[in-house]
Amino acid sequence: MIEISTELVITPQIVRFERIAGRFSNFIPVMGGRVDVLARGLIRRMFDTEGRASGQGRWARLTDRYLRRRQFPDRPLLRQTDELYNALTRKGDINQELELSRNRYSLSVSTAAGRVLARFIGHQLGLPAKNLPARPMIPDPLPQTFIQQVRRAVKAYIVRGTT
Repeated sequence: MIEISTELVITPQIVRFERIAGRFSNFIPVMGGRVDVLARGLIRRMFDTEGRASGQGRWARLTDRYLRRRQFPDRPLLRQTDELYNALTRKGDINQELELSRNRYSLSVSTAAGRVLARFIGHQLGLPAKNLPARPMIPDPLPQTFIQQVRRAVKAYIVRGTT
């Protein structure tokens, strides 16, 4: 005769392991939570410091010719109307495109934003043919301090479940 007996013992360690395993397979809560806050904060600092937050120096100055025809001369660089700033920093802005999946976070200007998207691309990459220097709002490469903050946030989420 063959007799098989099983006993299921659920210890606190097993429960904790199951929770960690579940969080490890889906990063949406931390990506849409803490990582989103960190990313928007970095972009705000890029605007506030005119690019110095990237560690790569200040954005190129405006030309005298452009300064003379500027609609709001006292406004900071790249913040004439704040449409671009809001698209990248205000959660849920109409001109924003946010992609969240289990292992991806992507924040940009929506392809439906037309004029705002064109300004974003022009300033982010620069347009040498139009004498427009790059003034990247999203630094490339990302600063190491930002990468470390994201890593700490993801680790805290995996281990403790904090978003």
